[in-house]
Amino acid sequence: MNTAVTICPLTTRAGLHIGTVEVESTVDGRVEGTFTPGPDYLQVEPHFRHFEELVDGQILSLTDQAMAVIDGLGIVAHLPGGEFPVHEVQIYSDGGFSCRLPTTVVNGKHAG
Repeated sequence: MNTAVTICPLTTRAGLHIGTVEVESTVDGRVEGTFTPGPDYLQVEPHFRHFEELVDGQILSLTDQAMAVIDGLGIVAHLPGGEFPVHEVQIYSDGGFSCRLPTTVVNGKHAG
């Protein structure tokens, strides 16, 4: 059994260090794990809280718009295989985390 833990730093295109993720699984391009806030997380936290409130309140008609704002942050995951722009990033107040890798990474064609 492999007990190695992958810690993945998360930054934004603007250079904010928003935190790290302890990666628990990567399946079909979806990364899941536990999020720990970084020094700049408070600058982006309202976007994630808003998304969480929409999901919890089942106001699903507005989640696409909220996710577009989060995707606009340009979040980059620093994984062992390289730095990858990720999308559909979800960070919940309980530390839950998920995101999607670019399709080119999933298909094994990423040049980065």
